[in-house]
Amino acid sequence: LQRIDEFPDAHFVLIDDVDASGAEFDPIGTAERPFTGSLDGNGHTITSLTVRGSSRVGLFAVTDGSIISNVSLVDPAAGIATPASTSVSKTALLAAEGSNDAVRNVRISGEMTAAGEAGFVFAEGTGFELENISVDGTLRAANAGSDVQALSNVGGVLGSTGGPYRSPSAAPNLTARG
Repeated sequence: LQRIDEFPDAHFVLIDDVDASGAEFDPIGTAERPFTGSLDGNGHTITSLTVRGSSRVGLFAVTDGSIISNVSLVDPAAGIATPASTSVSKTALLAAEGSNDAVRNVRISGEMTAAGEAGFVFAEGTGFELENISVDGTLRAANAGSDVQALSNVGGVLGSTGGPYRSPSAAPNLTARG
């Protein structure tokens, strides 16, 4: 899973469930080199994902024109793991920052610890297409020593959007609980 970052414009298909227990994961993509490929989970589940990072934290840090489909993210180990001194601006379990992406048939459940803008699918997104998305989770503010870090623009599916949202159908089936 971590090696996807080496090929940001490639197309990936999961062939089995991924148990990420006991490992910390670095987000895929950067502002300079976003993930532009596709990830087809093929109906598989990624469990116990703990992501570490700096300003953009999620399975994907930055995406642009990507397609993410048919995958479940379940029971993140401790949510988003960041050092207390890190200034996180965007936190999501799927993608911290995305533009012009298509996300279909994705299920996210569990707890997430976040700072800054936060959403389970995108912390910030623009020009995206969402269909058949299910979120069942709890969002908690991160602690930096004795201080609780601020959350802003928080949402179950999406923290904030700077542009249009598209759906291939009149009823895109978006569900958020928790």
